[in-house]
Amino acid sequence: MVGLGILIGLLLSPPVLFPWPLNFLGILPLAGGMLLLKRCFDLFGRSNTSPDPESVPKALITQGPYRWVRNPIYMGFGLIQGGLALLLASIPLLGLLPIYLLLVHAWFVIREERVLEERFGEEYRAYRKTVPRWLPRRPTR
Repeated sequence: MVGLGILIGLLLSPPVLFPWPLNFLGILPLAGGMLLLKRCFDLFGRSNTSPDPESVPKALITQGPYRWVRNPIYMGFGLIQGGLALLLASIPLLGLLPIYLLLVHAWFVIREERVLEERFGEEYRAYRKTVPRWLPRRPTR
């Protein structure tokens, strides 16, 4: 999904979003997104479960980035896309970011949350009450 956004952004790129050297600020969200993904995938590996949204989860991960936000992997991909948009000075790529988030929400997040609630019941409902879906918030527990 992110790759498609990058390709479309490169093909449709109009003049510069941010002039050089300001476009290099895109490195910050790009690197942050990559680090966030690595941390999330490490947690999945240690929990012996898969990050694949089509698989049945073996464990409910609530530590690390999951203490701050319920969807850090999708957030990481969004940061990467936003960072690349700034780095490549691509208005279309940046404009595709909300579309990416809407599609991910509609195709994956809704279903994943239903599966997690069925699989983990009250434990997931309690987690959902304290951790926001998209906008990170300092953990309260």
